[in-house]
Amino acid sequence: MSGPSMKRLGGTGDRGSSASKKARPELLNAMIDPSNFYKMEDEIAASMTHAELVKSFLHESAVLRTVLQKIVEGSKEPCSSQVVLNVAKMRRCSRLVHYATAQLRAETMARLEQVEAKYLHLQNSSSEIQHLQKEINRCLQFSAGDEEIDMVSLEEFYATAPEGVSRPEVTKTNEHEQRLARLTWEIAQRKALMDTLTEQEGRRNVLISSINGKEQRLKSLRSKISTLMASAKPVQEALGVGNASASSAEQRSLFSLLPHDLSVLYVQAEAYRDIMEDSSVQVVIRGDATEALRLRRRQKEEQEDKENSDDDEVSDNEGRRAVVSERLELNKKTVIQPYPIYLKIEIGCQDDVRVGLKLYYMPELRVTCMKYKITGKLPTYGGVSAHETLLDGLFPGDDGSECPNPVGAAKLHQLKVGVDSFANRYGRPYRFVQAITGSGPLSRNVSPPGEAETSGVQLADVLHDVIKAIRKRVLSRVKLVRQLLALETAPMDELLTCDVPLKLVTHVTSFKMIDEEVFMAAVTSEMRTLVLQEGGAFYFLAIMENKAADLRINAYIMVPLGYPSQIPLIVVSIVKMCTKENSPQTFTAWNSHIVKALEMYVNITCISKEAADVHALLTKQLANLVSRCDVIADLAPQFSTGNTQKQHLYSRSSRGRDDDLPFDFLLSTSAFGYP
Repeated sequence: MSGPSMKRLGGTGDRGSSASKKARPELLNAMIDPSNFYKMEDEIAASMTHAELVKSFLHESAVLRTVLQKIVEGSKEPCSSQVVLNVAKMRRCSRLVHYATAQLRAETMARLEQVEAKYLHLQNSSSEIQHLQKEINRCLQFSAGDEEIDMVSLEEFYATAPEGVSRPEVTKTNEHEQRLARLTWEIAQRKALMDTLTEQEGRRNVLISSINGKEQRLKSLRSKISTLMASAKPVQEALGVGNASASSAEQRSLFSLLPHDLSVLYVQAEAYRDIMEDSSVQVVIRGDATEALRLRRRQKEEQEDKENSDDDEVSDNEGRRAVVSERLELNKKTVIQPYPIYLKIEIGCQDDVRVGLKLYYMPELRVTCMKYKITGKLPTYGGVSAHETLLDGLFPGDDGSECPNPVGAAKLHQLKVGVDSFANRYGRPYRFVQAITGSGPLSRNVSPPGEAETSGVQLADVLHDVIKAIRKRVLSRVKLVRQLLALETAPMDELLTCDVPLKLVTHVTSFKMIDEEVFMAAVTSEMRTLVLQEGGAFYFLAIMENKAADLRINAYIMVPLGYPSQIPLIVVSIVKMCTKENSPQTFTAWNSHIVKALEMYVNITCISKEAADVHALLTKQLANLVSRCDVIADLAPQFSTGNTQKQHLYSRSSRGRDDDLPFDFLLSTSAFGYP
């Protein structure tokens, strides 16, 4: 309304336009510079908080709402300028809020970058601190090589070392100088010992050369002795005595009745006793001379009848079969009858133990059987020292269960008679008995001896080997019994004599003898086959416990007849006792490679090492088993209780793809490692 009215007043309009033209330059001069304007708005935005800007915005929006409400209600009052002003103020508040927000965001990002930089610096510092701490720990844990050297004590050092080396005025107050002086003295001592060792080895080599020369000279005497024996044989046969060493007329008369095999053995035994000056060997001829003469006459008559019957021709085959069957029935009674004259040889052994041998010749079987008896104070443990099996398996594969002569074996087979039918009365036909009589080889796969071997030094060597083997078997059996008695009464004291740690967590709680059936039922079929091949004779059960790891170890032991030449076999079974979470678990070589490795170590690896006393082989095996059970309890997770504290020292906890355990014990370092 005012605008049109102003236009309609012409004079007024001219004056107004002229006045506005005059005011424009002044208005332009009064306008603010944009940079100053922006600076002013920056200051306003920085000085006002978001709450104040929001409050101002809400105030202007409330005023605008009121004006718009009036317009909606139909008010005629002009309000356009007010609305524009309110909108401008609201936009100004929004712009200031966005600007303030941008400023705060920029400031926040700057502060965040500072925080991240400081955090990264803190991490770098922490890593550097950890690295320095590791270096410090490594320096603190450093051990020099001289710390493992076993040196003499301080008292012995100052007592034996010269003052030029010990320097007591300096070393007693300076530990470093004392250590250097002790190392210097240790080096000097070891060099002196090496010189002594070299000198002793030289002397030993000289003695070995001298011994070899004497042995060669002794071997050269064999041919001369053989020549003398061959030259004396015709004279002996001509005189009808054959042995000048017979001490009585009775012995001379009985010697003439001896069969050939026993006469050869008698001559060789008497010659052995005289040459070796072995008074503990006694040879005596026993038997019924009258019965021997009667047997000789009967054999001579039968031989003549046989020659006469060979001249007659028999054409009926059925009649021939009947004659053969009748002869077999007749021989069934006489085939196991020995010759009336036999030899008795007594061999003295250690600890006043004597082995009496009775040798019977079986004419029909063409073999010599031996029955033996042990006299003296021979210790016993169950059936270990049983006289019936003491000399069984004296040589490999020679148990006397078969007739070594093919003709005799065929007769026994046809008559369905076994060696056991006469073994209790006359003994068994061992192959070594045939060897010392000159009628058979000592080994099964060797051809029968020729004439040169049965009449020379060869028989003397065989007899010497047999007597030596008998004495060795008796000695081995005595020491085995003593081992078993010690293992039963005080097992841990016996085991600690071997090269094992002084502290053993696993203890032997029981050691007893068991039957063959119990042993066979506890082992696998492969082990049964191996035991049968080895010829097991004695069986034992050693029960061990490791209370720290809740383990129960059962060791089933087979000791062969030829111990210690034949190695005992140990089968291990480990039982992990039950807990609240798990039931008992049994580990054997069949389901655990650790138990398999343990059995291999006990039965093979530890045996391959040189032993000081071969007769203590069983004790050494059992000691190795007990100490290696400690290793399993320490290092094998399935056998341990989770305790991180180890009972022994180890160079490494495992090795290889199968995590092999360190079973090799080094006595110098008292630690387990690998060979």
